[in-house]
Amino acid sequence: MAKKIARLRFDGQIWKICFDDSSRRLALEVKASQRLETIYHTVGLDGELAGKPVLPRENWWTGLSGFHRGCLLVHTYEGASNPRIKNLAAFDAQSGKEVWEADDFVAAGCAGGCVLGYVLEEQQPFYGKIELSTGAYEELSASEQEAMLAGEKSAFCLPSHFEEATEYFQLIQRFFREKRGQEIAGAVDYYENKTHIFISYYKKGNISENWLTVLTYQGEMILDEKIQESGEGLALDSFFVCCGILGWIEDKNTLCLFSV
Repeated sequence: MAKKIARLRFDGQIWKICFDDSSRRLALEVKASQRLETIYHTVGLDGELAGKPVLPRENWWTGLSGFHRGCLLVHTYEGASNPRIKNLAAFDAQSGKEVWEADDFVAAGCAGGCVLGYVLEEQQPFYGKIELSTGAYEELSASEQEAMLAGEKSAFCLPSHFEEATEYFQLIQRFFREKRGQEIAGAVDYYENKTHIFISYYKKGNISENWLTVLTYQGEMILDEKIQESGEGLALDSFFVCCGILGWIEDKNTLCLFSV
């Protein structure tokens, strides 16, 4: 059976999660709308909070851009009516202190100890990379950047999403009907690895409840749990799998981690 590691509740809604393969930690973007405050936390796969929270100077119009080699990347943008990126800042995830800041830089991903991205000038992108430890900038061609990003592999895996009209959904729907006597509807999130099959689904007649089931290839069900009840539509990326850990966000503010 799947074993619960942790349920961590935060004072705000969890908007985004990133994973740092080098430190094997998660970074969480948590927004408390009543206070107009955004805080960034890091959590180990053992469910323990790690390092100090990151509190950017601009603490509302910010978002999580990445997490790489112990460095948490946070972008700042103009506001709700203007989503243009103003700058990108790097923070040491252990101390919570800012390391460097770059104006107008839009992050595209991380590789080789650098954040890769571009600066827009008159709608023309100029590609480059910034070294995480120093903030040193170097220009790149688009093909060089693409090659660097393609070579970076992560253990953090998200499911594929299939809407009700797709062939894949209908195959999974048939499986639930024939093997479990259960009707599903709406959409599914699906992921498989060498040992388990993971399916996030909605029961027919009640698509406000999102359920997650985990099966072995021998057909043994090791988890079947309601992970969300919102009534706000069909979820995307409703769970993640990483280094033998299954995780999801429950009630928008709680990080759940199980070993599988």
